[in-house]
Amino acid sequence: MTPSRLIRWGATAAVVAVLLGGAVALVQVLLGPIGGYRCEEPARALADMNSMDDLRARFNEDAGSPRLVLLLSPT
Repeated sequence: MTPSRLIRWGATAAVVAVLLGGAVALVQVLLGPIGGYRCEEPARALADMNSMDDLRARFNEDAGSPRLVLLLSPT
């Protein structure tokens, strides 16, 4: 390839990259994050539970909202 051809390919690639970046930024501004999910309320801290009854009570407290249960083992 001649140097002028390489320069044209490089310039074309740079323009395409800038246009794609601008399109992604515009979509995020207009429609929100790429996943479409925004969390408006602050996250709660992890709770240390000592019994199944405590887990059951906390789990049933938040019926109708997404919940995450982490089971961690020291081994």
